[in-house]
Amino acid sequence: MLQTLQHWAKINPDSIAMEQGEITMSYAALWQAVNARSATLQSLSPHAVGIALADGQEWVITHLACLHSTIPQVPLPSFFTQEQRTHALRDAGADLLITDEGMEWVPYASVALPAQTAIITYTSGSTGSPKGVCLSAGGMRAVAQSLMAMLGNEAAQRHLSVLPLAVLLEQVGGLYATLLAGGTYVFAGVQQNPIWLAAALASQRITSCILVPDLLKLLVRLADQEPHDFSALRFIAVGGARVAPALLQQAHRLALPVYEGYGLTESASVVAVNTPTSHRAGTVGRLLPHVQAAIAEDGEIILRHPAMLGYAGGAVSSGLYATGDLGAFDVDGFLTLTGRKKNLLITAHGRNVAPEWPESLLLAQPEIAQALVYGDGDATLSALIVPADQPSDKALKHALACANAQLPLYAQIEHWQCVPTFTPANGMATGNGRLRRDTILHVFNLKDADHEFFRTASA
Repeated sequence: MLQTLQHWAKINPDSIAMEQGEITMSYAALWQAVNARSATLQSLSPHAVGIALADGQEWVITHLACLHSTIPQVPLPSFFTQEQRTHALRDAGADLLITDEGMEWVPYASVALPAQTAIITYTSGSTGSPKGVCLSAGGMRAVAQSLMAMLGNEAAQRHLSVLPLAVLLEQVGGLYATLLAGGTYVFAGVQQNPIWLAAALASQRITSCILVPDLLKLLVRLADQEPHDFSALRFIAVGGARVAPALLQQAHRLALPVYEGYGLTESASVVAVNTPTSHRAGTVGRLLPHVQAAIAEDGEIILRHPAMLGYAGGAVSSGLYATGDLGAFDVDGFLTLTGRKKNLLITAHGRNVAPEWPESLLLAQPEIAQALVYGDGDATLSALIVPADQPSDKALKHALACANAQLPLYAQIEHWQCVPTFTPANGMATGNGRLRRDTILHVFNLKDADHEFFRTASA
């Protein structure tokens, strides 16, 4: 990664590496800044560095400087609670914290990290104390290089930063891919105001970006309300949670080149992806060229030699990783996900239902922003619904009916309740939009729910 950055600084020194409003930074200036920051870090010689900077050029410089000086780093998303931030710093043994106010030493003892650890990354996870996944620079670079091999450099010529940089998917699939391609990484403020998303994609002549399903739904709505010129766009990746097929179809009708992918932290963010030249509806695409995977007898996806080195303070990777995701390959190598192994619901009638299936149909309805389906051991399935744009009860009932019409009786939603939005801030969603099911069920006390207070979908 750093060799490539140095290469662009030498042959295209004035080419713009980063753009933030009127402020730009060339590849030559970025390389110089990374070297200067790296020298400072090396003089301090920390065991590991926590990065809690706002998204922008300083974040990128510090991140790359840690890689350059081979000092392990812990990116801290802004949506982490103070408890989660403290846990991550302590768990990784970080002794230096870099914030917008400057550098400060923190009182955490060093912990054992696998050799060649470059990043210890934490998701908000299903508990307040997630494991720190240790990744090498080579493992992350392999993902970015595979993405460029499948997409071509043209796709990453102007990448819009939409997801937080502390999210691994944006680091690897966004920042790294852009720098490898010699492109421009654009900060346009859409994280602070997602309503600007469609306008930024058009006015900034963006060629690529990465979205979670909720943001894609917003983009489709914005694009449908007002025409935009998306002719520069080459690739919009969407992942983090299952995407409704109808949403993808609607995006394509609006000339949005949206393609679904699949990955996880232990794989350095991406395992498979659809591309403009190789895509199949209903799948998450083909494996990246460097990825090795197989399907176990029970349908679980197993990765061979995942990108992770191991966990902070824990065991080193054994070379095999059971993802917990259920899936299957078709004859052409396209991967279809069927759900999470631990999420599988078994109704009182003995029928197996992956909740992601009815959830995807609920999310295809414009009246529904988020949905969680549950009902393990119950005679019928239930759902928590987060409405979009305050629809009427009548509109929500119609949306439920439309989703149920596409499901067999045993997988239909019989009871439902409107609830507030699931967000990283309230602990009910991860940074990339994945629902934290156990937390949500615990908060709403629905492990053994009495459904009497629910409205029925047919009422």
